[in-house]
Amino acid sequence: MECVLDEDLLCHLIDVSLSTGNHFTPEEIDDVSGLIDEDVLSRIVIDAVEHGVIFTTEQVIELNGLIDEDTLALAAKTVKGTFRAEQLQELEGRIDEEVLLELDKKAGTGLFHEAIEDDFDDEPEYDELSDDKAPSGFFGRLAMAFGIGVGISQGIKDATENRPRRFRVGDHVRVRYRGQEGTVVDINGSLYIVSLNDGGYVDSYYEDQIERAW
Repeated sequence: MECVLDEDLLCHLIDVSLSTGNHFTPEEIDDVSGLIDEDVLSRIVIDAVEHGVIFTTEQVIELNGLIDEDTLALAAKTVKGTFRAEQLQELEGRIDEEVLLELDKKAGTGLFHEAIEDDFDDEPEYDELSDDKAPSGFFGRLAMAFGIGVGISQGIKDATENRPRRFRVGDHVRVRYRGQEGTVVDINGSLYIVSLNDGGYVDSYYEDQIERAW
């Protein structure tokens, strides 16, 4: 007899699996990709990338249209091989142009190199931030760990984001569906990076998945 799980139950089981430290392989992600919504699937892929999972070009193409653009770019950047020209064309408009340019240069196809660089040449010039004022997600976590510069990353993001954020780096928050408490250590696009269990591990959540603890 075939056993059919509804989407809500499947999503709950996935949350439980992630909360207990289990991480999905690309093959397991493919198994559930047509059964859950974009947000849940994107969380699974982000968790996999953060724990060192490497995707193939074919697996990235299979995820195209099923996860958000930022997450698709994260998966694409893990690929060790090179994308074929037709695969890069499928990703055009679905991932950030800078990431697409990196993949194009790596593959040596030359499909987007000139077009994207021409677009950059047409943009107005702004003063660039020095290296020590442009922290990435990784350096944002280092800053939190050593207690220095935690406001730099947030200050830059606050100045460039149109939509006000409910939480800032350093806020103490609670994961709604787990009850665990932690501290926001970085913000990556629409995801809040939260240090849990007194720095025991780090996980990422969307804004509607967390609430202010105090």
